[in-house]
Amino acid sequence: MNYEMLSRYRAALMGLAMLFVMFFHVPMAKGELMYGLVRLGNIGVDMFLFLSGIGLWFSWTKSVSRYENRETRYEVRGTRYENSNEGQASAPDGNLVPRTSHLAPRKKHLASLLKEFYRKRLLRIYPAWIIIACLYYIPDFFGTDLFGQFDYATGADWHSTKSPNVLHLIDNILVNWSFWRIDDGAFWFIPSIMAMYVFAPFYMELIRRHPVYRWMPVVAMVWAVMVQYMPPIHEAVGHIEIFWSRIPIFLIGINCGELVKQKKPIEPSVLWLLLITFGLSLWMCIEFENHWRGHFPLFLERMVYIPLSISCMLLVCKFFSRYEVRGTRYENSFSGCEVRGARCENGFSRYEVRGARCENQRSAPTGKANSDKGQASELEGNLVPRTPHLVPRIIIRSLTFIGGISLEIYLVHAQFVLRYLTPMTLGYCLTVVLLIAISLPLAWLLKRLTNRITDN
Repeated sequence: MNYEMLSRYRAALMGLAMLFVMFFHVPMAKGELMYGLVRLGNIGVDMFLFLSGIGLWFSWTKSVSRYENRETRYEVRGTRYENSNEGQASAPDGNLVPRTSHLAPRKKHLASLLKEFYRKRLLRIYPAWIIIACLYYIPDFFGTDLFGQFDYATGADWHSTKSPNVLHLIDNILVNWSFWRIDDGAFWFIPSIMAMYVFAPFYMELIRRHPVYRWMPVVAMVWAVMVQYMPPIHEAVGHIEIFWSRIPIFLIGINCGELVKQKKPIEPSVLWLLLITFGLSLWMCIEFENHWRGHFPLFLERMVYIPLSISCMLLVCKFFSRYEVRGTRYENSFSGCEVRGARCENGFSRYEVRGARCENQRSAPTGKANSDKGQASELEGNLVPRTPHLVPRIIIRSLTFIGGISLEIYLVHAQFVLRYLTPMTLGYCLTVVLLIAISLPLAWLLKRLTNRITDN
């Protein structure tokens, strides 16, 4: 095991997180056998934020590395100029300067990095968000129940509070202003993640230069407590507690980005720690939902979501690593085989299998490779486990597909599909099946549409 699994299976984990969120949104009567477990689908949000933090660290450090590699060619006068392949020019005062005189200030390059970072984030979220926001808030402004703006539970029309005037309507379409104003939870994740994207590069640059600030998630936890219990703070920003209590897991994801990037190994004994952490936090959250709901501030349970979601993802990655999708790397426990034509190296031994090399094999006859857990055989040019394990591979493929359109699924499933399914009272299982069956093609079409917009 190593932390790189979180990157390798990132799309599949996002797909799993999206399914958890959909299970959570489908109503289930309290007292049902699976009620507490279904309510824990809320950890899908924490999984999204954790994985998003890892992805942002990869993106930011890659951009910074490109900038720093360019900057080595043009150093400030008075410092050493290093580039053996480029020409050097001597200044009148004896200092070495670049052959060209384009010494761009560091702040200018930082601004360009920020601009590129925000551009990528906006292109991923904004096109889909603008389309959905227009379809949701414009009918809501005119007081219709189109697309589910009518509250079936209370019979109340929401348009008078979400967009009381044209200015609020524009703000809702642009930044979902009603979430910040009155805690409109229809699409709360979108304004929350956009706000996190705003401060993320500054935090990443801070911990890159001063690693001690990786303790900032602890400060964010303290702030969540203050939002709940400090009266002035609670009155000012307590209505968006759902945002404040999710900042710690986002920052932890950024902190873990370097572990994932460097492929830090996880020793085998950690598996027991993960199982204990997962079991205790799962037990605690089920007790919260079944018996204590309404008797504690919500942020308290969301703090327990942090160890639950992280341990869950690592355990799922451990399972996935045994059953790779055909055509990609197959890992069996701590040994693995690469696809045909790819190269694997082990400092102790190397064994060729029809043009490929297998790693971590102690001994193998020519043309074969035996691992501690099973024998790899060739099928259609790829190395696969001795048994087909078709079902796990289909699961990984399916979750990867869902993860690729997870943003679009989030935008369409609750307010445009579930709003119509819930009044039909079809039962939990049938509602879930229909919700998935309808939401996936709608989300795929939305993804195709936004891809055309961004490509143009």
